[in-house]
Amino acid sequence: MEMIFLISGALFLAYAGMLMLYYNIYSKEKKNRPPKLISKGVISLRRGVYEKAYAYFKIAYEYSEKNNDYHNMAEALYHIG
Repeated sequence: MEMIFLISGALFLAYAGMLMLYYNIYSKEKKNRPPKLISKGVISLRRGVYEKAYAYFKIAYEYSEKNNDYHNMAEALYHIG
């Protein structure tokens, strides 16, 4: 009986670890999406923090270029220019 509880507990912990790993990777990927970076850049641009805005637009452009996302690449270039 103890062995069943031990095995089920180990399976539960392994499943919980897999879920935590998945959500950690997903949240990092979600943080680098170009529309979110562009909106942060526009907010920084309106506040007058031009270096930070340029950094956001540059990161969005490079990420879009890596994924061949021409729409967001053009939008980032528009805001940089």
